[in-house]
Amino acid sequence: MTSGLGSQLPTRPRTGGQHDPSAMVRGPALNLIRGLAMAMRASAALALFAAAAVVCILSVTGIGLLAVPLVIPLVRRLSTAERRSAARWGVLIESPYRPVPCTAIPFEDGIVGWVRRCRWLLTDPATWRDLLWLPVDSVVGLIGLLPVVCLYATGVALLQGSTLWHPASSLWYVPNFGQNPTTELWALPLGVALLTVWVWISPTLFRWHALLAGTLLGPTKRAFSDELPATRPRIRPWFTTLRTRATHAGIATLFGAVVAAASEVCLALVIVNSYTLLLMIVGVGVLLLPAITAAVRWLCSASRKLAEYFGAQVDEPYRPEPDGLNDGLVGLVARCRWLLTDPATWRDLLWMLANAILGLLCLLPAALLYYVGEGVVLAAGLWRPLADAGHPRWYGPILVQSQAAAVAAACFAVALFVVWLWFAPFVLRTHALFTAALLRPTGTALLTARAKHLAETREDAIETQAAELRRIERDLHDGAQARLVAMGLALGAAERQLDTNPDRARKLIAETRASSASALAELRDLVRGIHPPVLAERGLPDALRALALASPLSTRITVTIPGIVSPAIAAAVYFAVSELMTNVLKHAEAEHIDITASYENGKLSVRVADDGNGGADLNDGSGLAGLRRRLAAFDGTVAVDSPRGGPTVVDMEVPCVLS
Repeated sequence: MTSGLGSQLPTRPRTGGQHDPSAMVRGPALNLIRGLAMAMRASAALALFAAAAVVCILSVTGIGLLAVPLVIPLVRRLSTAERRSAARWGVLIESPYRPVPCTAIPFEDGIVGWVRRCRWLLTDPATWRDLLWLPVDSVVGLIGLLPVVCLYATGVALLQGSTLWHPASSLWYVPNFGQNPTTELWALPLGVALLTVWVWISPTLFRWHALLAGTLLGPTKRAFSDELPATRPRIRPWFTTLRTRATHAGIATLFGAVVAAASEVCLALVIVNSYTLLLMIVGVGVLLLPAITAAVRWLCSASRKLAEYFGAQVDEPYRPEPDGLNDGLVGLVARCRWLLTDPATWRDLLWMLANAILGLLCLLPAALLYYVGEGVVLAAGLWRPLADAGHPRWYGPILVQSQAAAVAAACFAVALFVVWLWFAPFVLRTHALFTAALLRPTGTALLTARAKHLAETREDAIETQAAELRRIERDLHDGAQARLVAMGLALGAAERQLDTNPDRARKLIAETRASSASALAELRDLVRGIHPPVLAERGLPDALRALALASPLSTRITVTIPGIVSPAIAAAVYFAVSELMTNVLKHAEAEHIDITASYENGKLSVRVADDGNGGADLNDGSGLAGLRRRLAAFDGTVAVDSPRGGPTVVDMEVPCVLS
């Protein structure tokens, strides 16, 4: 079987064979080395998990962002080593990471590039699956020591079996060994049995470890080697569901701890903001209010993004900054007036005051998970020294002072773990709804913004239409009209020379015929510029493909639009893509263009990317601004990512309904 990339899976290593006696020694020896390597990776996973946890906690204050691009790549290297190790046992785990964005080169743009790289790493779901794998591997990876322990026990058993009974010998293998010769006679066959078990059990353990790594470190669909037997262990659907649920619960627990820590920051900002408002009476607060409000809005914006992650859409409710604000004292007072008259400012303060209390509830998933771990540790044996010391622990309703009570505590911990799987996302989802209730725009604000947007788009549409009419008039006047006038003059001259100079008359008529063909071609181009025939006859997908075929650059196009786009929106998108391709040809010095058009969630999305020199800016008054105005008439948006040196990526989205 081959993977999606077409690479052949490695075959399962053999531990022995009839035709190769040396494999009976080489296989176990290699398994011993692989077991030691697995145990070393488990130790490294524990250290990296501790470092990553500290970095994630410090990221709340911004300090951890300095270490995120340093720690996460180390985690990815360790995960890559696990994938390569799993491939030796027939489990192909493809790399699940998102490609590196062109703006995420460290230190290229200073602190901005560093923060972008942090955003790329932390928004990749594969990063969190790697972090979830670290504590799992730090425990499960210790099975690599089992062959070493088994080999050690085999050596001790063989040594005791060969020396028989020596009362002075301090060697022992199991309890009561070395007490009498009868039990020691069993050491030799027991050692041989352990050696056989070691030879056969190590490949099975390693394959199970590889399958477990594949559930967390790879994509959903994995390929397995055809060399493996049909009875190999498969990953059950319930295990995949459990893994997904545990991943969501783990992410929710981590974000819950962050929200709980941020709630104390909210309380501090509310207190500082209250003192700033009091100082407004004496005028000192004018100097502090813009900075304090900026910090409050930054924290609220981060909370909106977190709420969107957990399924609550929260838009920015703030009024746009008025024009003409200067940096002097007058401008500072005007800025304070703008902030204080915005209702969203007071809603932010109300949310922060409530979140200072309700945000602490987001720590409940972490507390529940800690309590689950406490039950596991008690059941694993911690209950015994506590009970021997006369201080047995209560775990829920169970007094753990016996082995039966320890087993019951373990079952109760498993039940709490199942509760945690659903409880953690529920808590963060509830907090997201609370955030959306206070931080989303009010109905009045939405209507005001909508009315303003409609007024702006109507004005832009009128201006665009007037500019288009002027362009058509100019093209008719300078092109087809001039040629028609020239044709009339040429025909008049030919008529006058028809009797006196027939050859000259025939030549003028031939030139007039050529001019008529040119005028007809210009009229066709003009009509095509108003509404291309291919767009009316074949629809938007084929019209975009026609643009790609007509481009002199190497153009790759992917269109997945399962329906017919309305003519007005199709024309706007077609001309937007045409203008972008023209800009690439004129200014970008590119060699390749990628066009992707798709329809999802009620939005038509088009991406145009090139490998040119970049530097395009949506706000520099270029043609991109006109393109944005054209799509804004349909509530469309345009986003440009074009760093210096390229590449350039332009994303366009237009809400529409397909027919």
